[in-house]
Amino acid sequence: MARLNHVCMWNGKQWQRITAEEAGKKFPYTVSAESHIFICELCGQSVILTSGDKRIRYFKHNRGEDEKNCPDRSGNTVYEEFKNGDHGLPLKIVFDDDKDRFHFELGMIPVPSWLVEDVRIRQISILPSEIDSPYIYNLERIYPDTVTYLDVGSLPSERYSVHVDSRLTKYWPEIIKGPSPEGSLFDGKTGKLLIPDSEVTAHKDYYFLKLGSQKIYDIPKDIYLKFICKHDNYYLYTFRCSLYNEDTARYLWKLHYRLTDCPVSIQPIWPLYREMPYTIIHNRDYTYFFINGNNESKEGSGIRTEIYPMPEHPVQLKKQGSITLLKVPCKSDRVMISAGRSKVLTFRYFYRRKMYETADIPLAEVRDGKGNRMEQTIYTRLPAQKILIISAPYDGKVRVRDGHRVLVYEDLKSGQAFSQKIDRLGVIVEILQGLDVVFKIEFKKKKQSSTRHEKRWIELLDHCSGDYIPFGRHIALATARLENMPELRHWVMKCVKSGYIREDALRIIQSILFSRK
Repeated sequence: MARLNHVCMWNGKQWQRITAEEAGKKFPYTVSAESHIFICELCGQSVILTSGDKRIRYFKHNRGEDEKNCPDRSGNTVYEEFKNGDHGLPLKIVFDDDKDRFHFELGMIPVPSWLVEDVRIRQISILPSEIDSPYIYNLERIYPDTVTYLDVGSLPSERYSVHVDSRLTKYWPEIIKGPSPEGSLFDGKTGKLLIPDSEVTAHKDYYFLKLGSQKIYDIPKDIYLKFICKHDNYYLYTFRCSLYNEDTARYLWKLHYRLTDCPVSIQPIWPLYREMPYTIIHNRDYTYFFINGNNESKEGSGIRTEIYPMPEHPVQLKKQGSITLLKVPCKSDRVMISAGRSKVLTFRYFYRRKMYETADIPLAEVRDGKGNRMEQTIYTRLPAQKILIISAPYDGKVRVRDGHRVLVYEDLKSGQAFSQKIDRLGVIVEILQGLDVVFKIEFKKKKQSSTRHEKRWIELLDHCSGDYIPFGRHIALATARLENMPELRHWVMKCVKSGYIREDALRIIQSILFSRK
């Protein structure tokens, strides 16, 4: 029977790669598979540590175990390299409007627009394994700069066959694995399916989908499970781990997931780049990035990084703990960097091209207590019911300040409404994402207008004629000079938002701003 080379042991916090030599120092006797101390990293089954009498210690599978097709049975000492196309495509669960039904969508990652225009077959055919007829979509439906999600039905399937022009298969693999009948997890925020060997972290929400109901007594006490709905004998639950402990980790291992506080990730750090879903745009011959991920042992982290096409001299600059700093030549206009263990867990396409693009300002929405949308401007009265309801598609911060004095500085979670009480004038409310202020509202006491002609100016602006011309956002900076004329400033900001203004009106605005320098 072949000796095993990919064995893990729970170290009190996470699964750690261990060699037979290291295990022999801890256990001078035979360790049976029934003890569940050592687990095969590839198939998830408990393994045996042989005794040390007159022979070298090694790990082996139990002859009576259920699964016989573990790759380590063949005697391979290393994983096969990730190949272009091993990265898969995101599959996510989507709730219908009534929240009692759901369906699945397959994400087609961005493909170079020149390639989409050049291919001969102009259709995408997706065939779930559980049905007879495929879902067919026109290639023109695919967005060039973001993931395009295509409906693949409400019935869970263990695999999805994707048929496209052969030139697109390096981006869109032909076989995509779906949820397992034994149970699969989906990210609670994005709805994306976690593939086998993916990491699960404590205190994070997931969905758990399983064929047949889940027996509660089979669940460790530190896992929270709540039924949501049922469809075609598939049961859907909310799922959350409250602690990092061995019972929870072993239960997740049976589902082919790892409990960890440090999931595998790829983080570019140089050069300056624009990030889109699964894609990094940059304009240099080299890129520096971190690979992060736990699973430490004396022989290495177990986290593998593959680069396609493989450069002649990728450089590992430094390794500290679970973080590795790499420098990779990007001589090709397209480089795929993937990271994982037995499977690709995360990947990015690095495209080298001129940085003409500018990133969109992240959206944020602010409403008052009655649901009325609030604009980025100065208000001289408090919001309805003295409440602001703030939401944004990305994590950030809500900052409320009185001049330079910060009154509130709280986390804003993506997709969750944040309620902030505004009970007096003289405060500024800002929404930050990263270091950028993406939304700003100021509540000021009403001051006497610096000119009695403000209303007359607004009447003139409302009746201006002439052609509409582009109205740049840089004008918004100059409106700070209209601090004592909030109605006029609000009129200008509406034009800034629309992007256009009548030619005669622009002349009036320019003359007002010039007179207030």
